[in-house]
Amino acid sequence: MSELPPSDYGRARWAHISLAGRVLDFYGRHCLGAPKPEQIPGDNDAVKALLAERFHALPVERKPAKFSDGFGKGAKWNTQVRYFEHRLVGYVMPIVTALLCTVLVGSAGLVQKTFAGAEKWNNQRKAENAAEEAREYAAKREGLKKEWAAEVAGYSAQKCLDEVSDLRVRDTDEKRDRYAVLQSGCVDKTQAIVDIGKSWSISQCADFAIEGNKQINEQKGQQTWVDSLVFQQGCLSVHDQQALLKLVNPK
Repeated sequence: MSELPPSDYGRARWAHISLAGRVLDFYGRHCLGAPKPEQIPGDNDAVKALLAERFHALPVERKPAKFSDGFGKGAKWNTQVRYFEHRLVGYVMPIVTALLCTVLVGSAGLVQKTFAGAEKWNNQRKAENAAEEAREYAAKREGLKKEWAAEVAGYSAQKCLDEVSDLRVRDTDEKRDRYAVLQSGCVDKTQAIVDIGKSWSISQCADFAIEGNKQINEQKGQQTWVDSLVFQQGCLSVHDQQALLKLVNPK
């Protein structure tokens, strides 16, 4: 292969270039650019074409099979160009990096503002929906309270306990009104509700207290009047206080 002219030798060597060499050559040509043959010093056009072709190739693929003075002069020029290009890249990369960081930070700020705007719109929409629901409820409030009172009159002590426990979170006028109706309508079941607490095992009492505390602490709920009846007057009157409280608050 060393007897081939430089142009033919370059084409023959191309068939043996590794994948890494091909990737480097492709990236260099399309992203960085390369000198044209006429820019490279020397008298042999074929040699200059080879040097231009191999400007971005791997070092082992740049050297021809037969060294010549003409090749050495062009190769030296290529090396010098690459040296100054590398220095330029060293100066430019921090600037490019800073610009990219600025763009990314600016984009993050824009995204944050977008989310903030969406959150504000969502909160406003929720407030408007809540106000609309409050107006609708106010129009039928008295009728609903009469219906609830009729229903509660037929509740058992267990039904009163379940319905009131579901209203630890009273965050609307409708829930607060229903809670008041239950408290009034279930007042004759007071002792029966206390007896329910007395009939529970210590684990049932602990589960009841744990669920109530969870709703109060995590969902901004409030203690109900049946909580006092079941736990204080019922559970604590039949179970060891220290053992029960340890189950409710293991820490």
